[in-house]
Amino acid sequence: MNSADIEAISARFRKAAMKNCCPECGSIMAEVDRRRENGALFVWYRCGRTGCGGQWLQKAAQESGQLR
Repeated sequence: MNSADIEAISARFRKAAMKNCCPECGSIMAEVDRRRENGALFVWYRCGRTGCGGQWLQKAAQESGQLR
């Protein structure tokens, strides 16, 4: 894997994080769990497309107000 491959993968994950899109197939992700731990909020997303195993974990500081 070269640096161009790594940059392409990084760009795909940045796009997925911004739009709640599956990093594997591009479909919309659905929230499946939400937990507060050690001053942070963790939100777990899973791809809704049949046969896709895409998942995403998003973390935000509780006091930031980004996620509630």
